[in-house]
Amino acid sequence: MKSTISLPVALFAQPAAPVGRRFASLFTLLPLRATVLALLTLGAGADQALAKAPKSAGDDGVAIYQSIVRDEPTAPEWNGRGAPRWIRFTRERVKAGGLAGLFKSHAVRSTVLTEGQWPRNTVTLRPLSGPQEIWSFTGYNETYAWGDEDPALLDRAPALKARLEQIEQDDAAFTTEKRDLVLRYKPDLSYQPDFDWSEVRVFSFTVRKIRKADEEKFKEWCRKVSARHAQFNIPEHLLIYSTASGDTDKVYFQISPFRSVRDFDLVSNSHPASKDSQELFDLMKAAVEWEESSIFYVDSAASHVTPEFATPNFARAIDPYWGVNPSAIVSTPDGVKEPVALDKLPAAVRDAVKQTVGTGRLLKVVQTTRNGSSQYAAHYWEKPKYFADGRPAIYKVPDVTKKAITVEELPAVVQPLVKAEIDVCMKYELNLREGKDPQYELVLVIPGRSNLVGGALIKDVIYDATGKILAVEAQVALEDVPEVPRALFKQAIVGGQLLNVQQLTKDGTIIYEGRIGKIQNFTSDGRLISADADAK
Repeated sequence: MKSTISLPVALFAQPAAPVGRRFASLFTLLPLRATVLALLTLGAGADQALAKAPKSAGDDGVAIYQSIVRDEPTAPEWNGRGAPRWIRFTRERVKAGGLAGLFKSHAVRSTVLTEGQWPRNTVTLRPLSGPQEIWSFTGYNETYAWGDEDPALLDRAPALKARLEQIEQDDAAFTTEKRDLVLRYKPDLSYQPDFDWSEVRVFSFTVRKIRKADEEKFKEWCRKVSARHAQFNIPEHLLIYSTASGDTDKVYFQISPFRSVRDFDLVSNSHPASKDSQELFDLMKAAVEWEESSIFYVDSAASHVTPEFATPNFARAIDPYWGVNPSAIVSTPDGVKEPVALDKLPAAVRDAVKQTVGTGRLLKVVQTTRNGSSQYAAHYWEKPKYFADGRPAIYKVPDVTKKAITVEELPAVVQPLVKAEIDVCMKYELNLREGKDPQYELVLVIPGRSNLVGGALIKDVIYDATGKILAVEAQVALEDVPEVPRALFKQAIVGGQLLNVQQLTKDGTIIYEGRIGKIQNFTSDGRLISADADAK
């Protein structure tokens, strides 16, 4: 089943403004305009000081100011140490085939900002899961920095401003939508916020819409999770931010940084079961209206960072990841990891991977090089399938051509059936399955209809041209699976992680399919090695 997770458009209710006005325009998102004006007034002295600030090298107006003198005490500039008090967050939805062009544009923007000595750090992210969207964020420790100082800096550098506005216009050729959001840090709800952002290569984002009457339950959940992390010494950073924009003030972002994809996998598997697990589950389920998660990796070429961000130790050279080596997707102090196509693997490794994966689905193979030698990690899914009585089931999703369509393009008899379904969902896809007898596939993301934490359920419904339901495939919790296949799934989970269970109903028959994620490590001659050996 195909599924897509993305943030609701409501989270980004204001379109991005042109460069030079975008930072100031973000304040129109805040709920109390009087409060915002008071915050902006804090920066009034900065404008006067800015007019007297010395100009940095360069006479063409592209270079901006290396320092700004302020009349009042302020928080230190955020340079990638610890959690910034505020985050300006941008999401761009990419047109089909536009991903490469958009990242090229971002790389040009990064170069222009570097040449202009722009003092803010903006990290740009590529998706590892979810839809083709580009996320980027800039951290601030001062409330007025982006709404007052940034536009003033651009106004004093007209050549830089003009170049950025042209790049902004060029981006429109690659995007369908661009939205901004302001996030406010919640230190009392976060866990281990102090880390070096320049070492982060992978980010996990979880976005939760909280029921207004149950916000205190969510806060209690955050504090209990932090206490549990401390009790079991879980090596994870949990940064909680609330949205500071209008009707979405009950939406919270949980940001978790990792140095590599492997670190993400290891931490994800390090959460032990304990007697308070059910209590945490119940708190979350009571408080959360819906939840969505995505994983991104940092694109260094498309990001703009200052030397202060890239080098925690100013005595050493700039981190190669942020300088001459932007191609390393994920790296650690011990080595570099990069994906490798199956046909590019050594023959012994390729054969071992094929034998291990078997009838499963290979997702990727990651090569880790240390001290001149390589190891290979095969990431794959196993999909055991059972009838309700435990008999193995065999079915194959037909290979059909799909074409995205609108509700209005459906047969008249099918339209009301589909509309009734999509009225209760936060996101859906509608496809025409072309063939001798056309079929119509509706993919739904439904909040609050699952025992899974966060309450989101993915459901696939297939109709024929008369409106008859041919098949329904939906996520179910493991505890809702009949006893015999549930026990078989638990046996199959050994050495992996259960991602979800699908219930397929077709022609009156029910089949349960598990999706179990596994990672198997190999030496360069094809020998199996343990995960512990790979981590050393």
